[in-house]
Amino acid sequence: FPQAQATPPSSPVPSTGPFSVDALSQGIEAYKKKDYHTAVQLLTRAVSQDEGNARAHAMLGMAMAKNPNWVRDAIKHMESASKIEPKNVSYLAELALLLQSQGLKLRARKTLERAIAIKEDHPDVVRAMAEIPIVPSEPESPAESTSETSRGLFDRLRKR
Repeated sequence: FPQAQATPPSSPVPSTGPFSVDALSQGIEAYKKKDYHTAVQLLTRAVSQDEGNARAHAMLGMAMAKNPNWVRDAIKHMESASKIEPKNVSYLAELALLLQSQGLKLRARKTLERAIAIKEDHPDVVRAMAEIPIVPSEPESPAESTSETSRGLFDRLRKR
């Protein structure tokens, strides 16, 4: 895939000016048709022509996420999209799901909490909430047992 990404897409797309919208719309169409490789090529062109286009970053991130080798890049593009449009809960929810899929649970939870604070009942946020546990139930139990264990250890050391 990396070699193919460097090659231009097979469809003729102008590479400068207002035509980045064409690359974006064609990339979105390719994504909808599940032609993720072409989508990545077109959306990469759209992003390179307009770095401030949050939608291009988000769509590129979603297309890249379909290839397990590109998930880290997908996360970077979803982070870019959410920085450009910090109140877009769809971008935050998708980013949270990507982070969760990579085992970055704390970052996923914090990102989802940002989305919940903006609009809790948004369908993308509800979908992410179903997959990402918000209440950190696991870390609390080991912390309590750790403090009890350390107290027991200190008590044993004092007795010596």
